[in-house]
Amino acid sequence: MRYRWIENMRRIWTWGILICLSLPKAQAAEDIFPLSEVKPGMTATWRTVVRGNELKDFQLEILGTVPEGLGPGWSTIVGLATDPEMIQIGGVAGMSGSPVYIDGKLLGAYSYTYTWSKDQAFVGITPIEQMFKIVDAFDLGEQQGFQALSPFSVPSVSQTTTPVQDTSFVDWSPQPVPTPLSFGGISAQTLQTLQPEFAQVGWQAPVTTGMGASSEGQPDYSLDAGQPMAAVLMTGDFNAAATGTITWRDGERLLGFGHSFLGAGNVAVPLAGAEVLTIVSNQRLSFKLSKFGDIVGTIFQDRASGIAGRIGPKPPMTELNLRTRNAHGWRETYEAQLIQHPQWTSLLAATTVLETANSAMSAGERQTLYLHGQIYPEGMNSISFERVATGPSAGAMLARRLFAELYDFLDNPFEPVTLDRIDLSLEIVDSWQLSGLRSVNIYPEAPQPGDQVQVELKLLNYRGDERKLLVNLQIPPTADEGDTFAVVIADGEQLDRETSDGGGVPHSLEDIALSWSLERVPGRLYAALIKPTEGIGLEGAALPNLPPSVLQQLSEPNPSRLNRPVSQIVVDEKNFSLPGIFQGSYSAQLTIR
Repeated sequence: MRYRWIENMRRIWTWGILICLSLPKAQAAEDIFPLSEVKPGMTATWRTVVRGNELKDFQLEILGTVPEGLGPGWSTIVGLATDPEMIQIGGVAGMSGSPVYIDGKLLGAYSYTYTWSKDQAFVGITPIEQMFKIVDAFDLGEQQGFQALSPFSVPSVSQTTTPVQDTSFVDWSPQPVPTPLSFGGISAQTLQTLQPEFAQVGWQAPVTTGMGASSEGQPDYSLDAGQPMAAVLMTGDFNAAATGTITWRDGERLLGFGHSFLGAGNVAVPLAGAEVLTIVSNQRLSFKLSKFGDIVGTIFQDRASGIAGRIGPKPPMTELNLRTRNAHGWRETYEAQLIQHPQWTSLLAATTVLETANSAMSAGERQTLYLHGQIYPEGMNSISFERVATGPSAGAMLARRLFAELYDFLDNPFEPVTLDRIDLSLEIVDSWQLSGLRSVNIYPEAPQPGDQVQVELKLLNYRGDERKLLVNLQIPPTADEGDTFAVVIADGEQLDRETSDGGGVPHSLEDIALSWSLERVPGRLYAALIKPTEGIGLEGAALPNLPPSVLQQLSEPNPSRLNRPVSQIVVDEKNFSLPGIFQGSYSAQLTIR
């Protein structure tokens, strides 16, 4: 009996030690200033960096607390800056997370502001007790990554539209202090072109160029409370990172921002130290101009009251290899590592393609762009694709299409998927290359079974130059008198629409990957001989003229295959890679005699 009592006491003692060790050090009562003791008129100090890595203190007057100010159970503290420098600058993007102290005790994080306020600098403070809930409730060491959307999520990127804004509603509430996103190796022209795509992924904060990663040989940046920290989205020949401030650190663990970053919950965002070059004062919103250092850890949690991470473990990233060449023989290879995130992996890959197309070394006034790509999903076979674009907005069209297709694949409703690597090859031709149909002649008009149908195409490019192309299509020997066939001339995308019968419904991630491999190349000229039928398309193979019972069985959804109804079958098909893009379509009916 006594032995059992001793053993129970030993277990209680062991668990007590483990619980104490698991609690953040700053949760001790002597280290924090409780929200319950905050009174109007108190003087507080917030600590941040305005240049380099030198910490500087600023004063504010506590105006009071707002219970449920940011939602049920989420209070906020409102203060007013009293330093003339801060009153003039106002809210500063990149300062979110700066620790606020009363009597040397940690109160919370500078995190909200009224961006429209004039001659006053209001500071919204997220209580540190609310930020500690992230450490207490969520894991800061296990790689979880981003989750795929459910089947009931929003439509695909290519289908979404911008909602109509209700201009009668005016929001006077405090806003999270924006987190500025700095790019290196990416021009302002590229970012401005893709501004709708940045808005589409929910990024409304300031974006700056000409900054980015620190050069090699920089000393390790301090990652203490008040110091800048960077959430790295891309690094390498192209780089991008969002800069905020550390609120609290205990050993390897840290908290920052005081509000959400991407609003994504479980995350795996590379973490780096940063350096502030200066604060750029702006009447609309001032911001910290920063650069970041080497990746030294991972942000694991992105919650309403802030971000939390650990120094040490580094998250996996997607390798990007981009090779480019132009008609003058200039070649270049770029390498980068991208955050593994459905939206941002897609958008950053598209951004690098547009930047390469726009770069001074390779850009011409008139361009045709040929993109060959291969993606390597983790645990799956690689997927290859080809895309071509021409005209005044060729680069933007190519980038937007790449963004939409990668996003739809990575944010599929079936299961999470990440890319180990993206290989891209971009060929740049300094001219517009576009062809269309001028005339089509078909002989014979009434073929017999087994005949070859000769299709004579006359093409006209945008300069008015004519080109003749002969195509032979084979009538099946099994064709019967009175059977009808259609000769269809179209580009790859149009022919896919002509023969898709509304498109197959994917039932798995493998189905989506299969649909990529079955897709015809957009912009390439296709000539097809098509016959009406009643059947099923099963994993890329058309099964025509099926008995009703078999057709019904195969038409039932099956998670292991990509099937679709088929009302017509392509019995012969040819394709031709013309310079640039082919646009146009033609269809004629033939009857077997």
